[in-house]
Amino acid sequence: LGLCVISWLFAQSWVGPKYLQPIVFGAVVMASAVPVDLIVSKPLIADRPIIRLVQPNAPQAQKWARDTAWGFVDRSLDFTRAPGNPDLILWPETSVPALLHTAENVMQAIGKAGGDAPVALGILRARDDGMLVNSMVVLDGAGAVKQSYDKHHLVPFGEYIPLRAVFNAVGLNFVGDMFGDGFGRGEGAKLLDLGALGTVLPLICYEAVFAHDVGAAPMRPNFLIQILSLIHI
Repeated sequence: LGLCVISWLFAQSWVGPKYLQPIVFGAVVMASAVPVDLIVSKPLIADRPIIRLVQPNAPQAQKWARDTAWGFVDRSLDFTRAPGNPDLILWPETSVPALLHTAENVMQAIGKAGGDAPVALGILRARDDGMLVNSMVVLDGAGAVKQSYDKHHLVPFGEYIPLRAVFNAVGLNFVGDMFGDGFGRGEGAKLLDLGALGTVLPLICYEAVFAHDVGAAPMRPNFLIQILSLIHI
């Protein structure tokens, strides 16, 4: 209807012979309908992979609270099981309120919920040296970790404390104090192989700010993934 009205107005503005107005009207309708038909009739995702983004919408104050944290995991599991056939399911940063080595049952539940699609999610992991790292892991259908990436560009005063001894001396505390000496750094940019989906460069939150981090991978990836906190939006 809108297309016809626009075409009629265009025809009315025609300054030539009046008998040509119907011809001008028809020509404008046909010329306008061609690109509209091309846009509407072609699937926008065609044969491209489908990625399901899971976001449980957790208020920051409730994200780690003992009586609410696991409810957000349950909500994420429900979203993960939703009908459809995604090629990849993506959970947020630190989306499980447990360390990786203590979360085997949860990982199995997440892998099972994903079905045939791998699930990539953020979780804290304890390294052999005792440091915690902010990680992204890729699970198979059994919940086994097939690949992982550790964040290497950390947030100052949030994930580590620069000049920590100086601030301790004057009694200043920061978010990073929750984690002892802060988080450990990952080894740097790394590609993950997602099989038929190709290779991906994972970025965790703050890392996407730095162009040199995005371009630091040893090879060009097929696509990028940035995971962010699961907080309320």
